[in-house]
Amino acid sequence: MLKIPNGGGGRYGLRLGGSGLARNPQMANLASLAEGANLTAILSAILGAVAWAFGWRVQENAKRNALRRMLFAEICSFVAVIESIRLADEFEYLIRNPPEHGTIWASDVSKENYFTIFEANAANLGSLDPSVVGHIAACYGFMKGSRDATRSLAGWGTRHVSDVEKSLELRAVARLVANSLVQADLAFGRLIAEDATLAHGMESVLPPQSIEKLARRWKDIAGEQSATQ
Repeated sequence: MLKIPNGGGGRYGLRLGGSGLARNPQMANLASLAEGANLTAILSAILGAVAWAFGWRVQENAKRNALRRMLFAEICSFVAVIESIRLADEFEYLIRNPPEHGTIWASDVSKENYFTIFEANAANLGSLDPSVVGHIAACYGFMKGSRDATRSLAGWGTRHVSDVEKSLELRAVARLVANSLVQADLAFGRLIAEDATLAHGMESVLPPQSIEKLARRWKDIAGEQSATQ
């Protein structure tokens, strides 16, 4: 119990508690003010911590939403590119009519980088739902694999490759594209469930066909038998 150091019998030489406070109203008021100040400080600290936590959560949610939208847009863009250049038609034709030399686009297709957003934010994928991250990572992985695989098509003119081998290589690339689209479709389903506004953005970028239909077509291309077999 707090004591005022002024001897035992002086005017203020008494204990702050019990009957001592009752005998000295000034000291009772002082103690009351001290307790009130402590309570105010504690409440201020609690409110400050809550406000900081809320602000941090809002900021993290904003970052998460921005990342979700950027990845969604990037996947939409390279899927739209695949469709707009009619790459599926090209593959169908080449499988049936393997060229003598490498295709013109095979040597150039892997030079453009369509994955800048993914590569720049790979370390932040952990902020998204794990089920979404798995599909997004697989989508990019298969698409990168398909681009890398096209390099072998450009080398047909420098080595002897039979028509059967050419068709097999083309179908292998098509299979990677199909797998990437399947994963994109699964990722989009989960992302749109979290943010319905993404569906409108998808409609403005992608062709009328759904990604599921595109994936099905590429699966069919991968499974086609060459006319030379």
